[in-house]
Amino acid sequence: LPTDYDYHRVPAPWMQMKLVRILGLLGRDDASASSGMYEILHETLKKADVGINAGYAIVYECIRTIVTIYPNATLLDAAGDAISRFIQSRSHNLKYLGVTGLAAIVESHPQYAAAHQMAVMDCLEDPDETL
Repeated sequence: LPTDYDYHRVPAPWMQMKLVRILGLLGRDDASASSGMYEILHETLKKADVGINAGYAIVYECIRTIVTIYPNATLLDAAGDAISRFIQSRSHNLKYLGVTGLAAIVESHPQYAAAHQMAVMDCLEDPDETL
């Protein structure tokens, strides 16, 4: 795509989010389809984490898709790391993304909850009701 579609140095973030959602639909409970998208999701997750809100939105969509598709340990660990960065952020918006991402990943992979118990407790005690 031409750079006309860049938003704060992130190439076509809305298109990337839509494509990642489509991958989630295609890979749901399908090991063969999911295995074909592991590398794409991993690269998208790495390249989108640039410290800009549009990038954070793409990372969050990647987390949701990784939780939806047939499990891959490397991707789940990368999603867990992204969730950890969100939860440890000083921004309440990113903490909210982290908590909702954690809720999604814990449904099917509860081992990722233990590392974030104290951060979740801090969010529960926060005066911001959205957390």
